[in-house]
Amino acid sequence: MKTKKLVLMALFIVIEIVFTRFVSINTPITRVGFSFVPMAIAGYMMGVFNAGIIALIADLIGATLWPSGPYFIGFSISAFLTGAAYGILKGKEDIWKWMIVVALFNTFIVNIGLNTWWLQIMYGKTWDILLPPRIGKALFILPIKVLINGKVLTVLKNHKSLQNEINSL
Repeated sequence: MKTKKLVLMALFIVIEIVFTRFVSINTPITRVGFSFVPMAIAGYMMGVFNAGIIALIADLIGATLWPSGPYFIGFSISAFLTGAAYGILKGKEDIWKWMIVVALFNTFIVNIGLNTWWLQIMYGKTWDILLPPRIGKALFILPIKVLINGKVLTVLKNHKSLQNEINSL
């Protein structure tokens, strides 16, 4: 692995931890924040596997140093899947279409599906208690994710010298 790629991955891990642990609002059943922005950029630049690893390592470090509850491996699996999904964006021409696909997958499959299941396993609460606030948050944040990430990644895609750097990773 190139040194540049390794350093960039470490930088994305730190940014992801800061956005998730310090620049978000946490409740017992959901978290609202903007950690999706650095994760989308990491995915766009690094690809599926590396973005998944970035998200996984950020989750493990964050859960170890700044826990918001007991550690549960399911959330680490969700983190990897979220990062890997953003990695699908690497090399895609139609950023907006793929951003919508990734946002829908991360929102409905990972956040509402898997993460709600993990919470249900951990705390024994029923789906009818866990789902309504999580669905409400998801419907609120989904268009924001698509708009912000779509715009940021479009700017990255159109920046020629940065695009050359991305292609060299």
